[in-house]
Amino acid sequence: MLKGSRADDILCTPDDLTRCSYQLCTSPLFAHHADYVRRQIIHSLLQEDDGDMLHLIASFLLVDGRRHEDTFFLMNEEGCFPRLLQLVQL
Repeated sequence: MLKGSRADDILCTPDDLTRCSYQLCTSPLFAHHADYVRRQIIHSLLQEDDGDMLHLIASFLLVDGRRHEDTFFLMNEEGCFPRLLQLVQL
């Protein structure tokens, strides 16, 4: 995952990616700016084409959505689910 970057040393397994997403969701930065960060990540999902970044974004949104159901409602409002279906079909 995230080939060619320093992240190769950090995010080696799917569990590492989930743990990283959970750490972001529970960080003080996210706690203070959750709405802004969440919206930026959702917009990244809609614009990003790199598979590794999409994997990271989707992991974060899944972890965040499990903790805060409103994330899924916001994703629906922003049109993320058709984008996710499009990506799965590729």
